[in-house]
Amino acid sequence: MTDSKNFIIAIILSSLIIFGWQYFYAGPQLDEQRKAQEQTQQQSEAPAQPGVPPQAGVTPQLPGSVTAVQQPREQVVQTSPRVEIDTPSLSGSINLKGAQLDDLHLKRYRGTVDRNSPTITLLSPLGTDQPYLAENVWTAPGHASLKLPNSETLWSVEEGAKLTPQTPVHLSYDNGEGVVFHKTVAVDPNYMFTITQEVENNTPQPLTLFPYSRVVRVGQPKTANFYILHEGLLGVFDGKLNEVDYDDLKEEQNTIKTPSTGGWLGITDKYWAVAVIPGQSIAIEGFFGYEPRGGKDTFQAVSMAQQGVAVPANGRASFEDRIFA
Repeated sequence: MTDSKNFIIAIILSSLIIFGWQYFYAGPQLDEQRKAQEQTQQQSEAPAQPGVPPQAGVTPQLPGSVTAVQQPREQVVQTSPRVEIDTPSLSGSINLKGAQLDDLHLKRYRGTVDRNSPTITLLSPLGTDQPYLAENVWTAPGHASLKLPNSETLWSVEEGAKLTPQTPVHLSYDNGEGVVFHKTVAVDPNYMFTITQEVENNTPQPLTLFPYSRVVRVGQPKTANFYILHEGLLGVFDGKLNEVDYDDLKEEQNTIKTPSTGGWLGITDKYWAVAVIPGQSIAIEGFFGYEPRGGKDTFQAVSMAQQGVAVPANGRASFEDRIFA
């Protein structure tokens, strides 16, 4: 009887603690986050200030098509040329069509407690049931006629290249108009990719390009829907955490733009996260966006550099950022 009473008392006390925490801490925190998001939205809708580069008004277009008939993942992966990824923590490949990181497995984690169960599949390409990918892209608002690489571009790579912690891979694309784009992808033994993009300008005219990096997810995943666990889009802007639920972004048919110096942003699940990380001294605009595409909910978290990369005539310039997966 004494044990039963103690058990009941423990349940009551635990319930009081949870409800007290929700009332005095979690509730006010959620209110503050809502107010911050409303303020951010108002700022993003304000007229552009003098001196703000053209990139500030850009709404990034989603890559490729999500309207195609969906095929088995293994079949889709085999339809495009790829560079193998092999580290102590990761396996998969880089898609040379678009230079997208869209095929990634977590070697150290499995779907169940059975050691023989499949490893966790984190990223999947367009054309599968639930595409989930990361990529680095250039825009050129001041050069409308410039041919830039996009999600359909086929990048070149040295035959036999393989991405490991000891061997970065070097991709290149010649636009046939005097500009060559280079991309060096390195990875550490864990989950961090470093992407160095270089533009080789072999024309007599200088160029100004704006880089952005993003995480794109097609199809809203199932979530635990537990109030103390965030699943969805998130970012850190000027040291402040901003969390946005899938449903909130979807119901409001909204985009959220937040200026920051450095920081990071991406998408998180219960256990896994994919994020893009600009240089920490770079002025960016963080962008959370929703769009229905081909009957599927499509979300993206984008880091857009607000200062262009100046590429001199007959010269080169580079830009570096990172992807955590």
